[in-house]
Amino acid sequence: MFEDVHWSDASLLDLIEVLSSRTQDVPVLFVALARPELFTSRPSWGGGLVSATALSLDALAEQDARQLAAQLLAGRVEDGYAERLAASAEGNPLFIEELAAAVAERATADLDTLPTTIRSILEARLDALEPDERAVLLDAAVVGKIFWRGVLDRIGKRGEGLSILLGALEERGMIRREAVSSIQGDQQYTFKHGLMRAVAYATVPRARRRERHGEVARFLEETTTETGESAATLAFHWLRPATPIVPSRTTSWPPSMPVVAGRRSAPSISTTRRSSCCRRGDERRREINVKRAVAIQALFHVPDAARLVARDDEFSVDQ
Repeated sequence: MFEDVHWSDASLLDLIEVLSSRTQDVPVLFVALARPELFTSRPSWGGGLVSATALSLDALAEQDARQLAAQLLAGRVEDGYAERLAASAEGNPLFIEELAAAVAERATADLDTLPTTIRSILEARLDALEPDERAVLLDAAVVGKIFWRGVLDRIGKRGEGLSILLGALEERGMIRREAVSSIQGDQQYTFKHGLMRAVAYATVPRARRRERHGEVARFLEETTTETGESAATLAFHWLRPATPIVPSRTTSWPPSMPVVAGRRSAPSISTTRRSSCCRRGDERRREINVKRAVAIQALFHVPDAARLVARDDEFSVDQ
């Protein structure tokens, strides 16, 4: 299952299509969840695949919304409250879920005093956390939608107490632990909703973000490979702050980072910030500039390639 596909880059969307087209003879189901804006940038995505079906999910029916609210509020509030909550959420299941969680975390259950937007609900849930729980969640938001216990321990030096804090956040339904980790020997977690991660990240002060991104990058340098998605994630953390962080001279800089980062970031970032991450005289600067030149050259041919694809029907085999 692929969640929040509308935020994916082109390479992941292409990968899902390729996997789906080449697994026709095995019992496998691919599920991609996305908002309608996905089809603004990729109108025909998935349309040419055999046995592909697009399901449009409308708001919950009134009866279903009441049932969901009643299940989430069971034993927490008085009878009849679920119906009022469902009505205020207008059939939005995420709204119902977060409103129910906000009610459960309040001493009094009064709809008139509850937030009225998803963002404000999530902000209210963040404010209701204990200080240590909130600090862990904000640090996790800097790491990304997926994060690891090891990097949180490195950032906050929380020791054994970190497991208790992560358990408390999991019980609140904000994060969940995953069965498999991409970093061997470490525990991997993910935010239950991407919106929760986005709201938490926006809460982190800018100066702290810059410091935390640097810590995450150093952690990834020590625990992951220097190719593929690992290099792209590493580049993201070095370049995320408004002012790029200068890597430590004691750490390695993946040679492929400028090119890989260029595929994930805006062209203005990929072509102007690479060499600024290393001071003049650093032996890595020349290698980074070579990779930067290759990336710029590749980008130069993109318009020509797009025109050829658009005119494909006009060309014969001989041409």
